[in-house]
Amino acid sequence: MIVFFTFFRSAECHPAINLPRITAQNVRGFRKRGTAVHNRPGQHACFCIIQTERPTGISDKPGSVEMNMIVSVNGIEYEVLKLLGHGKGGYSYLASSHGKQVVLKQIHHEPCDYYTFGNKIESEKNDYQRLKDAGIRIPMMITVDETDEIIIKEYIEGPTVFEMVRDGISVEPFLIQIREMAELAKKAGLNIDYFPTNFVVCDGLIYYVDYECNPYSDEWSFENWGIKYWGRTPEFEEYLKNNQ
Repeated sequence: MIVFFTFFRSAECHPAINLPRITAQNVRGFRKRGTAVHNRPGQHACFCIIQTERPTGISDKPGSVEMNMIVSVNGIEYEVLKLLGHGKGGYSYLASSHGKQVVLKQIHHEPCDYYTFGNKIESEKNDYQRLKDAGIRIPMMITVDETDEIIIKEYIEGPTVFEMVRDGISVEPFLIQIREMAELAKKAGLNIDYFPTNFVVCDGLIYYVDYECNPYSDEWSFENWGIKYWGRTPEFEEYLKNNQ
């Protein structure tokens, strides 16, 4: 979403000092773009605001987010660096604030023909707590903007299991860890999404970087479904062929 401010001012006007930031937190549905000015008494500043359809800083379409776009989330500004991935629930971007890299996830509402969603932002929060309680290794949830449907979470740096399998790197050393994780999930009555794009390897440990979890069923367990994609199997090759 872009807001254009056009100011008409005389030479007597001078830049504002300590004016409030214009963000989704204090002007709902708008994003900051441009410079505010402060006038001396008797002077006037005119401006126009153009609002796009979505009231958030990020659109649902990959590529529509510009490099270095600034997005304000709960009063903190994040610079969007690149698109990391796109799942059933949202788009995840690498972002930075005060020199620290994070993941900025924008919830989307695109249709999914094999999954039914309720309130996505509430589901993310609830699933995060369930995974923590189960002892699953996941990135920390830093903050949530429920109105703009944005989640900021810890960035785990490293290759995904999918990238390792694709590039011919053995993931055999991590099968013990994923089976331990699967056992913890099962004991909590949960299945996680075992597709290898959802797992990042960092310092010899695997992290489940998605927050999605569902009631346990044998059909979608790691041994009956997930393991089919943790190697150069026919299922993995078929997915690779269809998603180049």
